[in-house]
Amino acid sequence: MKIRNVAEFDRLDARPDGTVGTAKVSYPFDLTNQTQSIDTTAQLREFPNPELTPIGSYSVAAYGWRNSQNGDSKPGNLGAYAADSNSAYPLGQARYYLSRNLSTTGTDTLDFCHVLSIAGAQFTIDFSRKGRRNNAFSAVPAAKQTPTGFPRSDFKAGDKIRVSTFGGALGYPFDRTKAYARVGQYDPAVAGAAYTDEQLEQIQVVPNPYYVSHEGIRSPYEGRLYFTRLPRKATISIYTTAGDLITTYQHDETTSQDPSTFGTYVWDLLSKNGQRAVSQMMIAKIVTPEGAQVMRKFSIVVGPARIVQE
Repeated sequence: MKIRNVAEFDRLDARPDGTVGTAKVSYPFDLTNQTQSIDTTAQLREFPNPELTPIGSYSVAAYGWRNSQNGDSKPGNLGAYAADSNSAYPLGQARYYLSRNLSTTGTDTLDFCHVLSIAGAQFTIDFSRKGRRNNAFSAVPAAKQTPTGFPRSDFKAGDKIRVSTFGGALGYPFDRTKAYARVGQYDPAVAGAAYTDEQLEQIQVVPNPYYVSHEGIRSPYEGRLYFTRLPRKATISIYTTAGDLITTYQHDETTSQDPSTFGTYVWDLLSKNGQRAVSQMMIAKIVTPEGAQVMRKFSIVVGPARIVQE
């Protein structure tokens, strides 16, 4: 079977002449099939589970019934018609199963109820008139509430149907809907990989050059220099151009409880001996535990502070 998203809507569209019209919005694409595994019997209650069907995919399960066109839908009698020994498991997935005759007289049939999960919603295509089975509460199959009218013949190859829902379904475009997303820094540690030298090139030292006399400083002793876009763990070593070590800092977000330090190190311009840095060019070496490294040059210009009134 082939499933395609055909949802569309009209949105307001501002025109260059100042008038407002409408524009047709649609996202036509074919959905991919997602077969679900059944690890526990509890999962059969709403199988296939819409929560396990990704956006852009669909899941379908077929439940078989023998001689189901007799109109008997009483829960206590359904076990006699189950096509698979009263099991609550579906007969198959990933396709639509056409009903068929099992005898030359046509009195013995195999019919199906299909359950389709798509975009957070479920649809039932039930030619068997018996509904979906589940064993959430007992081993006896139970039928969902079924409509009073049924078609007299099943679909044929090439037939098309359209299903729709009103609100609550994920993945469909709705007029004037807003979505907010936060794009975070890519972290190879989260993805299960190590940083490379190339990925560390995103690290920046700001401002550069750093003028200690800028207007935001109330005192010459309030200097702050920022190392940004840092990996979760790194050693930051700051040297003079002559190669003398000024200070070293161990950046580790896995032990820090302060979100403001995530991806950032703030240097107070003090050396390892507590001396304040003077005007000069410096070199920072950032190294990850896996050995990836990058060098950054930056300058500090110390001058008289411009006192900012409180």
